Amino acid sequence: MEEVRASQVVPPPNGFLSAKIDEKGRLKLPSKIEEYFASLGVRSFFITSLDRTTIRVYSQPEWQKSKTFLFQNKDDRQTARRILFAANDVGGDSDIDSQGRILIPQKLRALLSLENQNVQMECLDEIITIYTQARYESTLQQALEDLEENVRSMEEKGLK
Repeated sequence: MEEVRASQVVPPPNGFLSAKIDEKGRLKLPSKIEEYFASLGVRSFFITSLDRTTIRVYSQPEWQKSKTFLFQNKDDRQTARRILFAANDVGGDSDIDSQGRILIPQKLRALLSLENQNVQMECLDEIITIYTQARYESTLQQALEDLEENVRSMEEKGLK
């Protein structure tokens, strides 16, 4: 009797992963990220920027959740529509190709000057945040300011 094994979801990778966007705007996903999304059965993404300084790569299901959130925001409908408009302006759909690459939309690449650039990637749930090297370094500098005091404060609140 053949045993049927349930496929297991691979956890998203921790930390930052380095990658490079090639001259054609393709980003080779690090194998840990590719394995994570493969374990979820995800091959299609919406790639955009909400802040015009970082890139967000949403799985299609996660992007649908974000759009639903924005559509249902009755408290500040105008802000929600502006965010969606700006996201669609530079965003686009992309599937992982046979070599594990996704295509960053041309308008977004031009906005952030990304051709042939190294980037840092962080994967949280079904969203990948991509930092240009300059944005990564400036965000790191901010994170390091008062770090010892911030850690002590969080430890007092329960951080282990």
